[in-house]
Amino acid sequence: MKTASQSTLALTCVLAVTAGLPAHADVTWEHSLSVRTGGAQKPAFDLKMYSSWSGQKARLLLKISPSMLPSKPMSMPRRPPFMSTLQPVHVQSVQSRTANSGTLAFAYIQDFEADRLISSASPTQQYVTEPLKATARRLRFDPWKKRAPRLSEEAPLEFTPAQRARLGAEVRAAYTPYLKKHLKMYMRELPNTRTFNGIEGRGYRLSLLVNIGSGQRPQWSRVNWEWWLASELPGDAEIRNYQKSTRRFLRDLGGPSASMWLNELYPVVWQMLPQELHQAAATMVPPIGSTREGFGGTPLRVYMTAVPPALQRAMLGGDVRVEFALLSRDTNGLSARVFEAPAGFKRVPLAPFFEQMEQMQNEVERRISILPPTSPLPGLLGMASLPLMP
Repeated sequence: MKTASQSTLALTCVLAVTAGLPAHADVTWEHSLSVRTGGAQKPAFDLKMYSSWSGQKARLLLKISPSMLPSKPMSMPRRPPFMSTLQPVHVQSVQSRTANSGTLAFAYIQDFEADRLISSASPTQQYVTEPLKATARRLRFDPWKKRAPRLSEEAPLEFTPAQRARLGAEVRAAYTPYLKKHLKMYMRELPNTRTFNGIEGRGYRLSLLVNIGSGQRPQWSRVNWEWWLASELPGDAEIRNYQKSTRRFLRDLGGPSASMWLNELYPVVWQMLPQELHQAAATMVPPIGSTREGFGGTPLRVYMTAVPPALQRAMLGGDVRVEFALLSRDTNGLSARVFEAPAGFKRVPLAPFFEQMEQMQNEVERRISILPPTSPLPGLLGMASLPLMP
């Protein structure tokens, strides 16, 4: 029979051991992305991508070689709004700044628990950080704020999955005859598994034939996709839980906009697309209710080969090939520094960006307010002239 002191000692040992265990498993992926044309051995473009998850935090880090940049600054008649808060980037200065590291780094961090977003860029040595919820609310498009405040205050309703499927099926049935002349699609699961970096994966293949010709002169281009996903691995539950938090965050926000029509546009359009695309997407993002809901497994390899018609193929020098490859995957504990702004970078405000966003929204509302009462379509089409990048 255990004495009180023995029981206390045993409990103390258990608490000591469990206190040293992490409450969750951190996950880090390292991938490479390369694009080649023709038979070229050197990629026309390549980068490294690092994806990290820890509890309610996630970071995406992109590293690009300065040699991938054009030799001269690119002409940009209209700069994106967020670029107005950042200094112009010139290739020569970028190359000199990255002489030691040899890479350009761009990071985005999202922390649901701390309600914080951070975005940084090594070429400018700058970063922005703002409250996540407040920023998302300010970025949420609201066309009714002035024109119909009641609609702005009410949360838009959502179609049920069955309603979206029905609407999509009706439109799909209407344009299927047209698609048969311009698009052919084939999707299948590959029969055998393959091993990449010691991780076994199951493969899938999606082939698309697209007629880009006109009239009686068809010109078919072919795009082949092949991807390999790992079976369940330690840390997958961590990623799945983060995906759930993302969906919950968007749901609590009330959708990407205050317009039911805009919010439902993407889901209904998605239902319109061929079922082969649905099957392909379900392998990577299994639907809600499935055992692997939201995350189908670590992507081990993704290959894409585009074979354009003869004329375009000659101009490009051959086919276009893209490869996305897992270089490493681990579940080691991540330092808190991973989810912080880089040391020595200068913080810049987002206020100018928000001001320009509000100006754009005010212009949209002005265009809506002058629509002719009998025929709104011409006015809506006129909105196409709005500057998307002031």
